[in-house]
Amino acid sequence: MLQIPVNWNVKYVKIIIMEIADFSKLTGVPKKTLRYWEDIGILPAANRAPNGYRSYTTQHFNTVNFIKSAKTLGLTLGEIKSVIKLKENDKSPCQYVYELLIKKANQIDETIENLKAIKKELEKLIKRASTLNLEKCQENEVCHIIPSKN
Repeated sequence: MLQIPVNWNVKYVKIIIMEIADFSKLTGVPKKTLRYWEDIGILPAANRAPNGYRSYTTQHFNTVNFIKSAKTLGLTLGEIKSVIKLKENDKSPCQYVYELLIKKANQIDETIENLKAIKKELEKLIKRASTLNLEKCQENEVCHIIPSKN
């Protein structure tokens, strides 16, 4: 491999020529998903080799891994696309990502509080149901364990 001095401002990009099926196996992302990400612009379209195979670069591989990680954290494809576009335009996306992560953490806190309230209501209904005749419902109700809301 050619060694380039660190002070040279050169980006090393390795090109991997393979069928999408192989890239799918390498990344663990289904072919249909990779094509979809290309279609919506979240993953740069791979160039085509003369034999028609896609030519993926290490950047494609890194981008796919970033997308997978970001999705795991709850970021939407739209949010992920915004991050990638910032990077493609030579702008640091880190402040934007920081703000997104705070927003996601707050949303999770809100969801947890909502789930706690639902659990509390379920526990009340379970306690109430233990005192009811579960074999016989009221004729005018679907199930008397869950009261109808007006």
